[in-house]
Amino acid sequence: MHRLLLAAAAASILFASCIQLGLNFRNKTPRRAAKVPLFSLRDSLLGYNNLYRSGFDVKHYLINLNIDPRKEHISGFVATRFEMLTDEQIIQLDLEPLLTVDSVVSGSARLEFSRKHTALFVKLAPGKTMQTVTVFYHGKPRSAKRPPWDGGLVWKKDRDGNPFAGVACEGEGAGLWLPVKAWLGDEPDSVTCVFTAPVDLTVVSNGALVKVTENGPRRAFHWQTSYPVNPYNITFYLGKYVHITGDYRSAGGDKVPLSYYVLGRSEKNARRHFSQVPRILNCFESVFGTYPWPRDGYRLVESPYAGMEHQTAIAYGNGYKNDLFKETDYIILHETAHEWWGNSVSVSDFSDVWIHEGIATYAESLYMERYYNYPVYLWYMRYLSGRVTNRKPLVGPRGVYYWDYRDPDVYVKGAAMLHTLRNNIANDSLFFDIMRHFYDRHKYSIANTGDFETLVQSKAGDEALRLVRHFLHRRESPLLEWWYDVSEGKPCIRYRLKRADPGLGLRIRARHGGHEFEFMAEETEGVSLLPGPPGSALNLNSRNSYLELRKVRRPR
Repeated sequence: MHRLLLAAAAASILFASCIQLGLNFRNKTPRRAAKVPLFSLRDSLLGYNNLYRSGFDVKHYLINLNIDPRKEHISGFVATRFEMLTDEQIIQLDLEPLLTVDSVVSGSARLEFSRKHTALFVKLAPGKTMQTVTVFYHGKPRSAKRPPWDGGLVWKKDRDGNPFAGVACEGEGAGLWLPVKAWLGDEPDSVTCVFTAPVDLTVVSNGALVKVTENGPRRAFHWQTSYPVNPYNITFYLGKYVHITGDYRSAGGDKVPLSYYVLGRSEKNARRHFSQVPRILNCFESVFGTYPWPRDGYRLVESPYAGMEHQTAIAYGNGYKNDLFKETDYIILHETAHEWWGNSVSVSDFSDVWIHEGIATYAESLYMERYYNYPVYLWYMRYLSGRVTNRKPLVGPRGVYYWDYRDPDVYVKGAAMLHTLRNNIANDSLFFDIMRHFYDRHKYSIANTGDFETLVQSKAGDEALRLVRHFLHRRESPLLEWWYDVSEGKPCIRYRLKRADPGLGLRIRARHGGHEFEFMAEETEGVSLLPGPPGSALNLNSRNSYLELRKVRRPR
């Protein structure tokens, strides 16, 4: 009971402090929309599934790199095994122009190649369905200015002066440091990573550690994934790490290895702080399904930046502090949700990135509901909704590898849309069946906005579909205008929904004088009697669906 009271009090303080920050708690829509950049050929080469990308399907990457932290330099090769789907003899890989390509080979044959912006065009030998192309390259990759949002490689020193490095390339694509097919819609079935570094350092990557081999002053770490992985989630961390291990019994009965790589001075804090991981995993399993990567395990790796959802090797750099009610670390919570949403269920284009970020953010609120209670969930949703800007639709431009990390709406408005959908359906069994079904249908694969809309319509009907489409494709928040009146001699409110798609109806929950009631607000004027004693306080939208409320004078 003490924990629940503490959580409710902390939520109230959080809410009050957010008001002081001037957040958008009235859910208003600004007059001017945000401008989308003018896109270039470079953007299309990186984001569009063109002729030279759609003609082959990647099966496996073998990444073999030497890491030189002193020079901030990498060198080695990436071998891409793929199946040809067409007769096209040119394929497009992607690699940052800062990096030098030494050669491209297939077997013993050297292949012709050319480069334009980030694109690496390779001319194949004809006639083979299954092929492997190996790119040998070297150079100093771009350094991240503001990781993980403005990405690149991060080269730092730890407190003891040891090299400390990592990768964050979601916004720029894996081609920032790897010659791979960076288009989001083609995930390899598996990835093998071999990273060689000075012998006194450890290199951590995705999947499971298969072996470590030594060669004089250097060591090679062999990592292997057992599942598909999105190219931008392939990563490495380099540091003087201590390895902490544990186990988690998943809801599906699997024994999932827990693994934490932390800097030596952090070991004591890490052992205490990471004890929250099992309850977070348990919560998300109860809502979405069993942990997706039992063979590869779950891993947190101390990183030189705040966090990133690298599959099975989550970047953790939040200072071992619990910033949610002093009991939960936001970075662990949010990035762990991405193991389901973003890593297991992925999108082929960042125009649909709300599926990654919006659902992962909503997962935070579901954790609040299950670990604390429903009122805390509502407070948390209120906080998230106050950060919505309504400057752009949730679904962005396609084919250009673009989303603006400075726009929070794919996170918070995506979560607000799901919360409002839940309220409108007014059937938790049905709502969570939609979420679970969406996950089950698309785990280990690709999903898009249309897939979600089709599922919502099939399970909850056209009314739910209209709500989802409004939130995804329009930037404006729905507006509920209301006023007091008298109906048949009894006090009532009248209302109408504006700034909404035709046919959209929103279920509004309200309280009046200790009595709860609800009504469906639509474009046409509606009326609802007030159930409480005259003069009682009225709380409209008591479950905080995402909309703007405006009390108006009675229209003439």
